[in-house]
Amino acid sequence: MTPIAYGRDVMRIGVGLSLLSSGVVLVRTALDGTPAPLEQVIVAGLVAALGGAVAVLAMSARAEGTDFALVADRAGRVGRAPDAHPIDARQVDRR
Repeated sequence: MTPIAYGRDVMRIGVGLSLLSSGVVLVRTALDGTPAPLEQVIVAGLVAALGGAVAVLAMSARAEGTDFALVADRAGRVGRAPDAHPIDARQVDRR
């Protein structure tokens, strides 16, 4: 749970891709029944390759000393004001 809560872009994308691939396999099984043994081996290989690719990306990001973010330099980005209205102290005290 810790990598999901405190992880950065690389870990979140990896977890999202693994959840997406698991969901696709579940939908395929629900629609067409139990897959053949060869198909099960292929799906297991694809899941393992996906996990390995995310691990390689995470290790390379860690070796470079970055914080797992996909954008290396955020200094050039323009900051935006928040869309929400400012919090009024009186409204917070009433709750």
